[in-house]
Amino acid sequence: MDGGEKPCYAETVKILQIEPSQLFQKIIREIFVERGQEVIQVSTVEEAAAALDDSVLMILMSMELGRTPEGKPAAESFLKSLGSNQKKSIPVIVITSSESLEIRQRYFDLGVTDFVLKKDLNYDSFNRYLERFSREDPLKERLRSVNIGVLEDNRMEMNIIRNIFLLNGIHHAEFFTHPRDLIESEKTFDILICDVILPDMKGEDVVRIMRQKYPRSAILVISALNKYKAIAPVLDAGAQDYIAKPFLPDVFMLRLRSAVKDLAVLELLEEHGIDTRGLLY
Repeated sequence: MDGGEKPCYAETVKILQIEPSQLFQKIIREIFVERGQEVIQVSTVEEAAAALDDSVLMILMSMELGRTPEGKPAAESFLKSLGSNQKKSIPVIVITSSESLEIRQRYFDLGVTDFVLKKDLNYDSFNRYLERFSREDPLKERLRSVNIGVLEDNRMEMNIIRNIFLLNGIHHAEFFTHPRDLIESEKTFDILICDVILPDMKGEDVVRIMRQKYPRSAILVISALNKYKAIAPVLDAGAQDYIAKPFLPDVFMLRLRSAVKDLAVLELLEEHGIDTRGLLY
């Protein structure tokens, strides 16, 4: 179950675990407590509601939590209560043995951040979530301040991106499912993330229009297509970078950090009176 050396965090992370199994409570204690994290462990959603306060920074929960007196799944009722209590910003990771995409989609819609399979439980499974509490760096702060527009017509993929943003404290993002909605938006975006396969329009046409509208913005394209002939047109239309699906959260964030770094360099050059028109995308 060991996952490597203990990293350095700016604060002890207080974790709430909702798990009726004593075995999996023990596993989580071994993963986190010995690395300096604080874990509150409860067996029911009622106990979780009583233990949940503003000091809790992450929630780990099982899906097998029984049913409410009304006969509804207790885990789903708890997730709905988080939304109504304005606690959507707390990352919620479900620990489960199920790999059902249908179940995952239902829980994503309820605000779940991610899933970890019980067979894969180790510290590395959670490390990227804990990194959001690590000591800040200027690039991370800049990333949290830029305006991001996302064009993605697949609901599950959109939820994945939304959850990656949530985990990294990115809240200035607007999501679009149709190209025309993004094109006609009056908002200004520093970074645009566009799917290549879209309804009614080709990805390269959307990129070309957005490049004309936002000549200084970074445009990243995402797609399951990985052949150069399929990707070349969107890059030629003005996209800065390409992220292949299915993407890993760490890779996705590296691409975003790179885009923010490029924006920062352009601004720095302009502050020193350097003409950057030839450097634009």
